[in-house]
This record gives sequence, structure tokens and C-alpha cells, in this order.
Amino acid sequence: MKHLFYCLLIVLGAQSSLAQNFGTRIEAKYSIKEISPDKKQSLIVGKVFYDLNKETLIHSQSFPREQILVFKDTAAYIVLNDSVLRTSSSAMTVGFSIYHLLLKNEMDDFGLSKMGFKLMDVEEVGEQVVSKWRHPASEEGYVAITQSQGLLEGIIFYKKKGEPLVKQYFKEHQKVGRYMFPMKIYEIIHTPAGDNKKITTHSEIKIDDFEDEAAVYSVFDDIILPVIRSGQIH
Repeated sequence: MKHLFYCLLIVLGAQSSLAQNFGTRIEAKYSIKEISPDKKQSLIVGKVFYDLNKETLIHSQSFPREQILVFKDTAAYIVLNDSVLRTSSSAMTVGFSIYHLLLKNEMDDFGLSKMGFKLMDVEEVGEQVVSKWRHPASEEGYVAITQSQGLLEGIIFYKKKGEPLVKQYFKEHQKVGRYMFPMKIYEIIHTPAGDNKKITTHSEIKIDDFEDEAAVYSVFDDIILPVIRSGQIH
């Protein structure tokens, strides 16, 4: 499950000028096929909703079971049969999701610059441009970003001694309004037990065109928030 959250997370309030020139909401259908290190396969199907102004990321999943995942700030919640469970906390916020980065037009550096990462090096490799980034708090780990024709193609997170930790590849970019959206995202998470592989496929992308926006975003205000205030979850 934590791999799912990393993906959904590995996946800001808009300035008024940006809101006028760019979209503030995105909706899409998706499927996630995952292969675990022991070769077991799983499939998740659902819809994702993100509102730049609300900074709330919602996944409404229909398979293998109906449930709603809500990401707010650094917390993640599951709403299942009207019960609420807080599942995780992370140093990464919803502002690090591809949906947020796309709407903010920050996919070129995956939002690393705003996270405090510093550009170490840039080189051309054939038709690709590879840039390396490091956070001041990290002495050895770094991030490599690959671009081609101005589009983000891949990002690799390295830990100490240059060992890859997570790889993501963005494929089949499709123009949706002002944006070039990666319809497929391939992810490989390296673990001591082996590689966890994931393919996320998007379809029916909509910008600023929610069908039932009020119902979607009432989940946090009407269901999750009262439970938090009651002290049942923290």
C-alpha cells in the first residue's frame, strides 16, 4: 500500500495572474498496474481530481474496491464505507504531485527548484538534456532529470554512492488545453527484496471541467474534517 501512496504522491495556491492564464483544476481517469518483487500483480482503477486552489488531491477508486483516497498537506486519508482512516504522513506535499506540477507549469524540473534543490550539472546526451540536482541537506544523494524537446521524459532519485532508489519515466505526452500531459508513467522502486514496478495509464483528461465538483470536494469538509475535529484521528 505504501508503494501506491508513493506513486499517487511520486503523483500551492495559485497566484491570480496564473489563474487567469492557466487551469486550476484537473480531472482524469487512471489505471495502475503493479508488479511486486515477488511477481504478484495488482490492478487499481479510478479517477483523480486536483484543485490548485484547494490544494487537495482526491482519488476515487472503483476497483478492486470502492474507496476514496484524499491527500491534504502531508497527510493521506482513506474513506471506506463512511469510515475514515489516516494512512500516512510524508515530507512531500500534494504540491509534488504531477497534477500540481502540470497546472503550475513546473514539470520541466519536477518542482525541484521550489523544494530547495540546487542545479549541479547539465549535459547533452544525444537529443536529450540531462540535469543533476542536489538538496543542500544531502551530501551524497541527488536527482537526475531527463528532457527531450522541452518535455520531461524521466527522473531518477539516487541515494548514497550513486545507487538508484526510484525511477520514473513519462511517456506518450498528449496535448490537453495548454498542457502536454504524460498519459503513461512507468515507475521502478528499488528495494532490498527486488524491484517494485508500476505503470500508471491516464485517459479522459479534463482541465477546469469537473462534472460533480461540489460532491467530490465535500468529502474532506463533510466527512474527514469532522472526524479530525472529534479527535478520532490525528
